[in-house]
Amino acid sequence: MFKGNKKFVYIFCGIFAIVIAVQYFLPKPTNWSRTYMSKDKSPFGCFAIYNLLDRVYAKSYRLNNQTFYNLNNAQKKTASLLIVNDNINFNKNDMRSLFEFLDKGNTVFISVTQFNGALADTFHIRTDFDYSDYFTSVDSLMKKEGVKIKMNAVNYKKRSFSYSRVASSAYFRNFDSTRFKVMADLGKDKTCLIGADIGKGKLYLMTMPDVFGNYFIVDDPNRQFVYAMMSLLKNDELIWDEYYKTYNVTNYSFIKFVLESDALYTAYLLIIFILIFYMIFEGRRRQRAIPVIE
Repeated sequence: MFKGNKKFVYIFCGIFAIVIAVQYFLPKPTNWSRTYMSKDKSPFGCFAIYNLLDRVYAKSYRLNNQTFYNLNNAQKKTASLLIVNDNINFNKNDMRSLFEFLDKGNTVFISVTQFNGALADTFHIRTDFDYSDYFTSVDSLMKKEGVKIKMNAVNYKKRSFSYSRVASSAYFRNFDSTRFKVMADLGKDKTCLIGADIGKGKLYLMTMPDVFGNYFIVDDPNRQFVYAMMSLLKNDELIWDEYYKTYNVTNYSFIKFVLESDALYTAYLLIIFILIFYMIFEGRRRQRAIPVIE
């Protein structure tokens, strides 16, 4: 198609390179996506708390990128598993492995806003979420007073932790009260942290995953609340889960990589429009002029 028109190839490549360079060096807006990934330095990534694990909250720690079934079979010593995400949706095999994992004396801490699937059915869990600020700008949410978390622990009885409206607030509307005890609430019977002894292990469920984000850890006085949560994990090894994340890196593809980069996405669209434009106006077949013979 470009035979005899190599100049267009150079023009396309030049435009492509210029667009990527301009987009790359432009000031990037803050990414407020709730990834909760250990390598993510955005406000709701967990880079800060993950890097505090070493020698602070565990003798050893590691990442988990496999299912609960594989994790349970490979685990040889007692450990604490920490899952932070916007939702959790275990199937029956996950739940069977969860109970086996807990029965070995391990600890599991799950902090999500929505409990779905077999986990919610087994423990009769229902959560409520405040959607009133869904379409409100982040800048205004940062200035609004949000929820106050109070712990039932004796050493935290007289203290509350205040979070702005930028933190997503959810609470347990229902749970199995015969197994779980309330450990923290948002006031007015809005429980946000519950715990239970299951087998030889302990299971903690929480509805405020945003408190683990970088925004509320770095230079924020409320980080003491997260430190109190981490102190519940007292096993030999701490396992940070990445498998059950919504932004699971194992499901990452080249197309997803292009679409999530503003520079590559803009250049991608531009090159498609240029190719279409070229095919319409320059892609028709050309023929040499026929000499006129008198």
